Amino acid sequence: MKVICLLEKTYSDVEVPDNTYLLVYRYEDIDGYNGQGQAIAVTSNKRFFKMDLGHCSCYGPWENKWVEISSDSLFSEDVINDNDSNIVEAIEKELKNDN
Repeated sequence: MKVICLLEKTYSDVEVPDNTYLLVYRYEDIDGYNGQGQAIAVTSNKRFFKMDLGHCSCYGPWENKWVEISSDSLFSEDVINDNDSNIVEAIEKELKNDN
């Protein structure tokens, strides 16, 4: 699995959806206890999953559940907030390289 970190590295053996081959995330630690960001997992059969990253527990920013999203919604502004728009750019680049 390829992992692309776009800001602060927080990933370490996080449970991802089955057949994930690409994980792109952006996380910003605000004060050591709170943070914000998003992660997108892409599976080998081109299914997309999103996780909102936050931090206020012992589990760190990767405590939420993965939610499947459509490819159409991934590339719309409704799913990815403005701070994390570079996640979509990184995914588009990787998908082009796969073809």
